[in-house]
Amino acid sequence: MKKLYAFICICLSVGVLSAQNIIDKHYEHYVEMDESTVISVSSLTFQYAANFVPENTEEEREMKEFIESVESFDLVKVSIDDPKAEYRNALALIGDDYDELINVKDGTTRASIRIDEEDGIVYELVGVVAEDRDFVIFSLLCEVELDKIGEMISKIDSDKFAPLKDAGIAEVSEMRAYPNPITASAELTVDIPSSMDGGQLSLIDANGSQVHKETISGTQTTISTAGYTPGYYIVNIENGGFSMKKKVLVVR
Repeated sequence: MKKLYAFICICLSVGVLSAQNIIDKHYEHYVEMDESTVISVSSLTFQYAANFVPENTEEEREMKEFIESVESFDLVKVSIDDPKAEYRNALALIGDDYDELINVKDGTTRASIRIDEEDGIVYELVGVVAEDRDFVIFSLLCEVELDKIGEMISKIDSDKFAPLKDAGIAEVSEMRAYPNPITASAELTVDIPSSMDGGQLSLIDANGSQVHKETISGTQTTISTAGYTPGYYIVNIENGGFSMKKKVLVVR
């Protein structure tokens, strides 16, 4: 498998035009700057890499499926006077079109990962980072199960995906909330990454009100949905400057 991942990394070094994404829509001015670092990998490169993936094991088959589902990966990094202001502007621009998945606040570093997701399938993953004088934004267009995307990215040993790994995307698959959808008056189980032990877990309703809060102890907890109004809720876990979110639907 090491040779397979090494081959994928070589393919990721090829820069070609990608499909329309948030960078194409809003950040072409940074792409055109001579001092910018720009990475662009299209579906053709991913499809070419997939042709060389064996299918002898379940792990290999999952990796091949992941590669085939990726339409493009694009990243722009630029040094500017006020990256934090650009970071805030980017989050405002993204707005409610994407669901918040991960937030990181560590010293001078700010990072946020948002997803365009429906029924557990991620169609675009967008990351925004501000660190020192650098502003970074990246987009992964794909069609991947949310629970698998972090696991697959963590296995690709390429610095092209370093921003996703640094922001904690590899831990996404460790956080689960189930059953989902869940009926009112049932028990919601939440699996929690070990790195979040000792932090805070909260449940937020569609109006932004906190309906449940607890201190995290261990890697699993349960929440009673008794009396909850049907609708969408956000399970939020935080520890230090790191937070992760999951959307849950409560039905009658």
